[in-house]
Order: sequence, then C-alpha cells, then structure tokens
Amino acid sequence: MKGIIDPVVAVEYDEKISGVYRNNFGQHIVTADVRDVDPKELVKQIDGEVEYFHASPVCKNYSQAKSNHAEVELDKETAASTAKFINAVKPKVVTIENVKGYKDSEAMKIITDALDANGYTWDADVYNAADYGGYTNRERLIVRAVRDGKLPEKPKKMAHKSGWYEAVADIIPTLTEKKNGVANWMDIRLKADGIDWRNIGKPLYVMGSAYADGKVPHAFADELLPTLRTKSGDVIVMPDGKVYRAMGRVLARVSGVSDDYKMPFSENLSHTIIGNGIPTQLTEHVIAPLLTGSDPKFSIRTYHGTGASFDKFDLSHALEGEGSESFGHGVYVTNSSKIGREYAQRAKNRKMEDLYKNMRYPDGVKGDIFKRRVFGEMVNDVATGGSVASAKEFAKKRIGADANDIQRTLENLKDREKGTEYEQNLKNRLAEYKEGLKWIDSLDEDYLTTGKLRTVTMWIFLMIMVATIWIGKERFLILWISRRWQKMPIR
Repeated sequence: MKGIIDPVVAVEYDEKISGVYRNNFGQHIVTADVRDVDPKELVKQIDGEVEYFHASPVCKNYSQAKSNHAEVELDKETAASTAKFINAVKPKVVTIENVKGYKDSEAMKIITDALDANGYTWDADVYNAADYGGYTNRERLIVRAVRDGKLPEKPKKMAHKSGWYEAVADIIPTLTEKKNGVANWMDIRLKADGIDWRNIGKPLYVMGSAYADGKVPHAFADELLPTLRTKSGDVIVMPDGKVYRAMGRVLARVSGVSDDYKMPFSENLSHTIIGNGIPTQLTEHVIAPLLTGSDPKFSIRTYHGTGASFDKFDLSHALEGEGSESFGHGVYVTNSSKIGREYAQRAKNRKMEDLYKNMRYPDGVKGDIFKRRVFGEMVNDVATGGSVASAKEFAKKRIGADANDIQRTLENLKDREKGTEYEQNLKNRLAEYKEGLKWIDSLDEDYLTTGKLRTVTMWIFLMIMVATIWIGKERFLILWISRRWQKMPIR
C-alpha cells in the first residue's frame, strides 16, 4: 500500500519485530511499551494534523486459539493507551484491528468511548480476508472511524480463490524437505480426521500447532487455509510423500505480502509477524478507501500489474510485458485491483519459474538447511529487483540480528541452564550464524544472477559473432544478440 499508507512513526514492543520493520520500511520505529509513550511527544515532528492513526492493541486473550478467553488488566491498559492517543492527537482517520472476540470486550468500549467523545463517525465489523481475494479464512475485527464527513461504503465481497496452493506452487522446489516426514503427533491427529498423509492425491498444508480442542488445522491444495498461527512448525505434504517446511516466504505469499518484503530468517519470528499482521487484502479493501477518497470528478484509482519494481512509468520498457499489445503500444492500466494483481502475479510467476528452473546451488548448500534458506532468500531478493550487494547486505543484517539475540541469551543464562544441552545448542547456532556471515561475503555473484544462463548465452553470442563475420553481416546480428544477452541475467 505504498503511496497510500506511508507511516512516519511507529511503535512496537518487541525489538526483533522492530528490526524486521526497519529492514523493510526505515528507521522511524520506536521500540517501547505503548503504555509508556507520550502521544504528543511521539508526533511532535509532524507538521500539521495527523492524517491517520492505526492501533492493534494486545489481543491474545480474545483469540480462539486460546482456551481461556479471560480479559486481563493488560488488555484494558493498552486499550486505554489507544484512547489516550485519540483524545490527545485527534487524528483525521482512525482504524483499530483485532481478533473478532475483541468486539464485545471492555477494552473495545474504552476505545469506542474515546471515539464518541471526540465526535468521530465509526463502525465496527468482522471481515474475512477470503472474501477480498485472500488465501486464508482469516477473520479480523476492524473499526473504521473518521473525524469529519461520512464513512465510505463497506467493500463488496469478491469470489473466493480456488485454493492456497496456487499462491506458492512455484516456490515449493526451494523449500527445505523434512526427511522424517510429519511429526508423530500430527500423524495421529490427521488420522483422527481420516487423513493418511502418506496416501493423498493433492498437496496438503498442515499447521504446526493444534486448536484448543486438540484438532490440527489443515487444508488441501484446492481449499483456503484456516487462520495462520503465530507458532512455527507448519508443513506442506506432497502427493509423492515428500514433506516440506512451510517457511517464511510461504506465509508471506498466502497472506498477500509481496516477494520483495524482507522476511526474517527465524521461522518463529516469521510466524509471529505474519500471524499477528493484518491480511493485506483487508488493508487494501477495508482500510485504504478511508484514505484515498472517492470523488470521481478529480481522480480515478488505477492498477498496473507488473513483475518489475519502479516508481514512475518509462515507455522505453514497452514490449517487455505480456507482449501481445492487444489495444496498441503503450502502458496498460485497469480500474480492477483483481486484474492488476493477476497480471503482477503472472509476471512474477514467469520470473520465478525461470529462476528456479536454472538455479545452481553453491557447493555444500543444498544439504545445509540454514545455508539453503539464506541462499533462497538472497536469490529471491535479486529476482524481485534487488541488487546482489543489497541482497547480501540484508542477509547479513538479518543473520547478525539473530546472532546478537543468541549472544544475549547466552550471556543471561540461569545457573541451572549452564552446561546443559540447551546451552550447547545455542553455542552451535551462534557458530553457524557467524560462519554464515563469512560465507555470504565469499559467495560468487553468478549464483545469485543465474550464472548458468549467462555463461551459456555468452557462448552463443561468441559463436554467432564469428559466424556473422564469416558471412559479412556482422553489424546487425551482433547488435541484436548483444541486446538479448544483456537482458538475460535476472536482476
């Protein structure tokens, strides 16, 4: 939603999550407990009125994943901090997001009382991401509030996707295989639902933690996923019996997060971020209309679906997309976000399929779970428009942050934890991360730019150049082949 929602200040309690935010959006995030934040001090650098304020107060006590739904003081205190900001700053637009169980809570009333006291027009409804183009049946409570004027109409529901698998099919080959299959507890609970994972006819997604009633959430390829969890351990079971870890990029894809989003290497942290985040489909269809306005006399919102990353149109790149030019030479846009997304996904899929088809793993990487994950993320960064230097830098930054966390944990071990297997495992992981930092620096650039393709094309170029000199028509053919060759590396 860049260009529509561009935060200038943010607050997050968890330093690890703040680090991921900085990698993706910049340094304007404060790591703090919202109960300790002074609203006026937080926004003092903003000229004029605050246009938009969003809050997602503490919610785990209202989640269906928790057996005991009792509201505690922390819930009401974070809601009071939200109300305090509304009272002090009076933003033009306010949105609140939470699990649907939050709707009838005391904490919710604290916030809505503040909206009423400050003259906001507001509503509160539960929206399902699946109804707006999502791959998950994820229901979220969203409060929409405007200080002046009327609320825009609620978005109309869309046809559901055909299943989660289409979002991730192209990246399955890059996932880490679990050689020992699914966990024993998963096997038992799947069988209780009549599923033998060793004998299935289509891919199966199984989540790594059970519901409060003991059942394990799962979905076949042609079904939508249940709500993603904040705990890691999800797997994808293929009909050939192979079992893959559903890593961070899988979670991002099914949640609508773009491939250029820098996911953390920690699977636990990836699950926490995606599991706690707002589905992008709800941000686009429920929240964005509050900020874009709807007066057709002055503007029309259009979408351009592409696999490229750019900030302005350049007609010199015409003919590099679908190539059919059905309606003439130029830039194609649509007023349908669904059509725009489909074109963008098709372009990304073509790029990613070509990338993975020709990917070469450096020696020792394919069988190393840690290096394979890091390598896959770097290749993905380059494939979606980043430079080799930036891909390496982000990889080192993420590994460095995880290494620092482990170092701090080791320094603060309790006496009973010292000399245990737990301490040794931490030391092993720290050594692995430090070695990984050196390995990234030494990695040959060709592996990140599909060097195999480049080498083969170079030989074709040389052979054709010799042939053209022989027949005396070198100029035209050499220029043509040179231009084609320059476009081959995937950048």
